Amino acid sequence: MKYVYILESFDCLHFYVGLTDDLRARLAKHNAGEVPHTSKYGPWRLMTYVAFSDEKQAIAFEKISEVRIRPRFRQEAPPTTHPSQPSRSTTISSLVRTVRRSTGSAPHL
Repeated sequence: MKYVYILESFDCLHFYVGLTDDLRARLAKHNAGEVPHTSKYGPWRLMTYVAFSDEKQAIAFEKISEVRIRPRFRQEAPPTTHPSQPSRSTTISSLVRTVRRSTGSAPHL
C-alpha cells in the first residue's frame, strides 16, 4: 500500500506533500529533523492521507497534490480560510475526483 500524505506544521504556516509505504515511520522522520525539506519547520502533524493499492496512481496523486495544494495553502490565512477560498476538505475532495477521472478508479480514503 502506498500513502500520499499532507503534513501541516504546528504553526499552521507550512505544508508538505509526500509519498510513503509507512506513515508512522515517515512522520517520525519528519519530526526528528531527518528530512531536509521539512527539518526547519517542524514539528509536524498529519493533516490527511490517501491510501493507494496502485503505485502509479499514488505517484500521480502526489504530483497533482503538490501542484494544487502547496500554493493554495501558502496563500491561505491560517488557521481559518476566507469564505471565497475552498476549504481544505473541499480541496482534498476535488483531488480525489481528479484522480477518479484520470485513472478510472478511486483512491482508498
